[in-house]
Amino acid sequence: MELDEVKKIIMGASLVPHKRRKSAIKREVIQLVCAFDIETTNIFHQGKDQAVMYVWQFSLDNEQIVMGRTWEEYKELCNAIDEACTALKEDRELKEKPVLVVYVHNLSFEFQFLSGIFEFMPEDVFLRAERKPIYARSGCIEYRCSYIQSNMSLARFCQAMNITDKKLSGQEFDYTKKRYPWTPLTDAEIAYCKTDVISVVECIKKEMEKDNDNLITIPLTSTGYVRRECFEALTPKIRKIKCILPMLEEYTLLREAFRGGNTHANRYFVGQVLKNVKSKDMASCYPAQLLNQKYPYEFKEIEPDKETILRYIGYGCAVVFRVLFKNIELRNDREPIPYISLAKSKSAGGEEKCGKGYIDLLTDNGRILSAGICQMTITEVDYEIIDRMYKWDKMTVLKAMFAEKDYIPAEMLDVVKEYYENKTKLKGLEDEDNQYFYMKSKNKLNSIYGMCATNPLQETIEYRFGEYKEVDVAENKKIQTLRKAILPYQWGVYCTAYARKALQEGIDKCGDKIVYCDTDSIKHVGDVNIDSINKSRIKIDLKRDAYADDRKGNRHYLGVYEDDGDYEQFITQGAKRYAVVTHGKLKVTVSGVTKQINEHTGVAFAAEELGQIENFKPGMIWSKAGGTRAVYNDKVDDHVNIEGHDLHITKNVAIVPTTYELTYSDDYEKMLNRISLYGRWKKEGRI
Repeated sequence: MELDEVKKIIMGASLVPHKRRKSAIKREVIQLVCAFDIETTNIFHQGKDQAVMYVWQFSLDNEQIVMGRTWEEYKELCNAIDEACTALKEDRELKEKPVLVVYVHNLSFEFQFLSGIFEFMPEDVFLRAERKPIYARSGCIEYRCSYIQSNMSLARFCQAMNITDKKLSGQEFDYTKKRYPWTPLTDAEIAYCKTDVISVVECIKKEMEKDNDNLITIPLTSTGYVRRECFEALTPKIRKIKCILPMLEEYTLLREAFRGGNTHANRYFVGQVLKNVKSKDMASCYPAQLLNQKYPYEFKEIEPDKETILRYIGYGCAVVFRVLFKNIELRNDREPIPYISLAKSKSAGGEEKCGKGYIDLLTDNGRILSAGICQMTITEVDYEIIDRMYKWDKMTVLKAMFAEKDYIPAEMLDVVKEYYENKTKLKGLEDEDNQYFYMKSKNKLNSIYGMCATNPLQETIEYRFGEYKEVDVAENKKIQTLRKAILPYQWGVYCTAYARKALQEGIDKCGDKIVYCDTDSIKHVGDVNIDSINKSRIKIDLKRDAYADDRKGNRHYLGVYEDDGDYEQFITQGAKRYAVVTHGKLKVTVSGVTKQINEHTGVAFAAEELGQIENFKPGMIWSKAGGTRAVYNDKVDDHVNIEGHDLHITKNVAIVPTTYELTYSDDYEKMLNRISLYGRWKKEGRI
């Protein structure tokens, strides 16, 4: 290893002043972009899948690429880095050693191995969730996750940055081949390893250059860009925003009411190969709701009874309430997309659970058709849909609060409009800069809702001496955390509620022609005229300036339904599970099945394995497209003899290929069988 050259590069680098947020201790950051990556081999040891590192690669600003085969060699590199940082401290009379930032694409993988080699203190690991570190500090090195920073695969990141040294194809690198620290590597294998770290460095450097960032200012996460711009925009209104942030009790009710997008398959079409299916998408659905809808500001508790609830709804207020329905059921048995989610119902049951006089609990792939008892927390937006779709014997309000509504501050809406205008005007431009800013604007537009809907009190996880521990946060600490939020959590709750309402309008327009829906899209058989919906939305868009003109002068409106293609054939087996034939090509969308393309054929592995759309049914098993599973081994310190060599197995994670089988849950299968039997009997004239 060229350790002297590594020291020379570090000691010759410039420094950027850095201030830690928590400790307020000034530290300098070495202005070098570095990257680290490892390759591993799976072995079967002690009755389980394990993995060992056989090569590591480290890029020092792409000025020097260092490779090694053992963790002892990597420790030598880290010692050399520490020596260089110590020399920098002394030469430049710094209070502390400077920090070297090292990017790792998917740090959650490498960290599992690193944490078995180095000791990480709890205060030096910042986690997004269990086993999901955003950064981890060891000595003078700060490892950062470039995957979380970009929210893209490395191949996609390279494409977005239009870099010259693009990530090499993983399909040309046989991951199943057994390689060990002593296994000779071919020139092609070495090139593959080096390109991974070279690509990360180039991507980060180009991103900093285009956004005028450095290693201090560059956000740690993809949403950090939006967070930064929204914070700057809302600074004049910061006092007003702080006043409407929910307190703990209000937040609890809002958290119960939060629900994501509406995704469901019409049970009367499940399992059928349909023809003449058309798809429509809402243009920038979430941004449309942010621009065009009024949102709740300061919540106050009100009397929990139905009359009070309806009165405040009539006033045009936002109302969030915990409610219990007795004997609730669909008004129309043929309702294609039931609205109430079983997962969001705290209690739901039938006769055996609720006693005599209560109707049975019937569900449709996680949606309630009927229930003896159904308790949930909803907004007035949800209530409007539920009231039209369901009937019940009794409704009891358990807790309620209201807030007056108004539009989101113009300063933030201007940010949303800017993203949409940039996305619209830059689409299709081929030069590098415009491609980059188009991609950025598109990602920011998608991220701005995510920032609104981020749970400010999500579980706090700490890494403590080899284990992940959920931190029990005191109530006063929770209150402090809520007060630090940039945007009120209620805006995210209502943004999704408004989006579900907008989708429901399309579902209702389709009627019994609706086949499938997912958040901002509908798929239906035959022709459905949605002009009336679009006309009303365009009218609002014009009033709210929720539109943008492209380079050719064509106007694009937010929230309108747009044609998203026709399918010659379509089949669904439930939410997030469907296959289509379009332009003669078979495409598969299944949560848990990869969309990876076979680079030799240009066809997705999932489609190749399926063969034909008629095979898309329970019992279908994907192998090549079945994805992978992670096997974590946390307490390992063992030696094994392989090929006459002593191999040290430490803390590791093995990525193991797996299969995916298309199945029904028992309840779902019973319901579909009842529908099938009913249809057959009706066709035979027996009913």
